[in-house]
Amino acid sequence: MSRYPDQVVVLSHTGTVLGEYWHSGQLSYGDLADLDGDGNQEILLGGMSNGYHAATLVVLDPHDLGGASLEENPDYQLQGFPPGREKARLLFPRTCINRRLHPYNWAQSLAFSGDRIKFSILEHQQVINASVVYYFDPRLSLIGLEFSDRLRSLHRELEAAGQLDHSLTDQEINELRNLRYLTRPAW
Repeated sequence: MSRYPDQVVVLSHTGTVLGEYWHSGQLSYGDLADLDGDGNQEILLGGMSNGYHAATLVVLDPHDLGGASLEENPDYQLQGFPPGREKARLLFPRTCINRRLHPYNWAQSLAFSGDRIKFSILEHQQVINASVVYYFDPRLSLIGLEFSDRLRSLHRELEAAGQLDHSLTDQEINELRNLRYLTRPAW
């Protein structure tokens, strides 16, 4: 299966493995940022988690990389690894469109700029920019959310075609703020 699993490895300048982390899912996008202000950059990775069928944001310390992501569903737990040492791990809710048409939502882009993280999540596999964009501060507190215009129009199209039984509401969009922190940052 193309979405399972992913390995993140930190190598020395000579190619020696300094640390590795295994994730039950796919990690497609990454960036580096000093989120905790200690002068060392953390690894930010965006993708999806198979066991949760949800987009994920993972933050790792490149100087303390190890283990495998812990999964609630034992069918997705990687065997033979200690628990992962994530600095943070978040899961993102799925829109009604995604729940109706796809088994997962997944990362579309991830970037740290200035003092915020921009994480875009694709909600429809075949429709470019049908996404929800999340904005975080360096403490990984949610500071904003955008429901793309393309996702809004797709919702109207699917409603008109009878594939969705409701109009898009502000309440439905606000429910996308209900992130699940599997590991909260300690900084």
